[in-house]
Amino acid sequence: MNRSRFWYFAGICLIVALGLASRRYASSLPVFLARYAGDTLWAMVMFGVVGLLAAEWSSFRVAVATLMQSYAIEGSQLSHASWLDAVRQTRFGGLVLGYGFLWSDIVCYTVGVGICVGLELMGAKWSSARTSRRVRGTAALVLGLGVVSVSCVPVVANLAKGEIVPQSIAPHTGLEGTLLVLPLWTDMHEFTFRDPYVISASAVGTPSAGVPRRMGFYFESLVACGGPSNLVIGYLVVTDTGRIVWSDMRGERVSSDVSRLKAELEVLLGGAQAGPGILGLAQMGDAPIGFHASQERRARATEFLAKVHE
Repeated sequence: MNRSRFWYFAGICLIVALGLASRRYASSLPVFLARYAGDTLWAMVMFGVVGLLAAEWSSFRVAVATLMQSYAIEGSQLSHASWLDAVRQTRFGGLVLGYGFLWSDIVCYTVGVGICVGLELMGAKWSSARTSRRVRGTAALVLGLGVVSVSCVPVVANLAKGEIVPQSIAPHTGLEGTLLVLPLWTDMHEFTFRDPYVISASAVGTPSAGVPRRMGFYFESLVACGGPSNLVIGYLVVTDTGRIVWSDMRGERVSSDVSRLKAELEVLLGGAQAGPGILGLAQMGDAPIGFHASQERRARATEFLAKVHE
């Protein structure tokens, strides 16, 4: 297939602009578009780049190359090597490599490539039986990959191994007494403190803590057919002596305003969103962070907090 490099380049620029706009103005878009348009457009850009560089390739070859590349990049998000995470912290690295594996992204890539194939085929002349066979083969490939990508997967925990309340917290919490640990979960769209844990300080960094691993992935639902997938990105830790520490892959930060954060935690455990003190400690900007826990865990955390010395 002969492709016009000028029109492909113009199309790529347009789609990039749409993708950036979908992120910047996500709050103004319908929820469905805000969640999935960016990844779908990203795959369309990749298709355009491959088609631009290999203008003589068929739609089939471009689709295969784009999907292999997209799936490989998404799969790389299961790895959180320090150098990879450092690259992801840059604006360009974050846009290209992403932050966490999601089955919904696989679906979006497949849909995006399918749209591009459809547009190419609509614009091409179906002049021979050979072309028709290629068309049917390409359509069958995209359809098959789409079915596979949305098929149900078993519930799997810890696809990516991470740290369990890392040992680097110990110098700030000590090895005696008890700790209240609130894991911060995200599905890359929303953030939630879920199911607080009261553990022994001596269990920090060990499986006996029983706390979900940071950067570990958990598929929550069989019914949802592959999602949603969530991961733990950090911990808010409160000691029984009144010290409050935030820990994520960037390191640990200790609060200097315990009274304020304790008050915000009490409100959070009551079901409200995290206050500005907690957001500041976690360096989450103005991202809303909710709270979800069973009544038993909520009561235990509230009881622990009431005994904390300021």
